[in-house]
Amino acid sequence: MPKRNRSISYKLNKQHKAEKKAELLHEWLDKWHCEHIDIIERMKKAIDTGNIDELRISFAELRAVTNKKHSALHNIFDHLLKLDNQGEENV
Repeated sequence: MPKRNRSISYKLNKQHKAEKKAELLHEWLDKWHCEHIDIIERMKKAIDTGNIDELRISFAELRAVTNKKHSALHNIFDHLLKLDNQGEENV
């Protein structure tokens, strides 16, 4: 059975150790970086070869990835702020 893609906020909520949460966030950021670089490389190739259709597809993919990650960043900030507030309550 294929592994399910879970949201970053879901994965963060399942982890209790700060080190593991940091590891998850770094992996998530690295994957995001690789996705963007891959799309940009395809855009460059499409420009170099004059392939307008591929360029349009790449722009749409870049927009979709950016929107998805932007939404995820809001969830990550909410998660981190919730943790910070919990820490203040325990002081």
